[in-house]
Amino acid sequence: MKKILCFLVLLSLLVLVSIVVFIRCFEEYQISAYGSIIAAAGSLLAVIWFTASLWYQSVQLNEQRIQFTAEFRTLKEASRRESLVIAKNIIDDSEKKAISACGCISSISELLPQYMSNFKEIGIIMESTDPMTVMKVSQSWMKIETAANIYLKGIKSAAEIYLESIDAQNINYNISPEEFVYVYSPYFQKLPFFNAMEGIVSTLGLFMYILQPGRKGVIIAMIAASVKSLGSNIIDMDKLKEMIKEQKEKGHIIPNIAKDLNL
Repeated sequence: MKKILCFLVLLSLLVLVSIVVFIRCFEEYQISAYGSIIAAAGSLLAVIWFTASLWYQSVQLNEQRIQFTAEFRTLKEASRRESLVIAKNIIDDSEKKAISACGCISSISELLPQYMSNFKEIGIIMESTDPMTVMKVSQSWMKIETAANIYLKGIKSAAEIYLESIDAQNINYNISPEEFVYVYSPYFQKLPFFNAMEGIVSTLGLFMYILQPGRKGVIIAMIAASVKSLGSNIIDMDKLKEMIKEQKEKGHIIPNIAKDLNL
């Protein structure tokens, strides 16, 4: 920067010295040309310093761009760290709520084994036609199902905070927690706080995603058992009918207890 400025000053001085030399060499009868020479010199100096001004503005803009880029990166990194702290709080809270909802585990690390050992109850619920059996087994199943849903919802919420902070593209935030974890876990599972239960989260998400048809079937079976036990007056039959229709359209199995309902 200083070298360029010195060069411009020297160039300007050279122009001025050259003009003085030219004028001193003129004869008296050429005095009328003084004005033209001085005007030309002024124009040349104006061009030199105008060009220098443009160059200086360009340098300033580039320095500002570099500064803004550095500040943006600093802010973005600070935002990322802050989002991870918020995510940790969400994860911790979801773990506590999931453990409390399940009632049969003392640590979130026990959630996946418990879920996998209980999923056989889906078969009992889907095959039974006895309302009491369906209700009894469903109550047992729904404890672990509710706990798993609470935990994965927490993971999804925490991941959303982080992904939004880094402006992640092409993320569908409207899908279910288990599908979200199944699809997008590679984006966040190695991060601090998320990686503590990396294997449990990804496996549980995959397992619940695969079991979606059966899990929805359990809900249908529970509602159908309630209809047969308590009557249709207190049940939204249109909602039940819609759920069964959707299940059929997707080619999924309808629980036996709901097959003989007059819908």
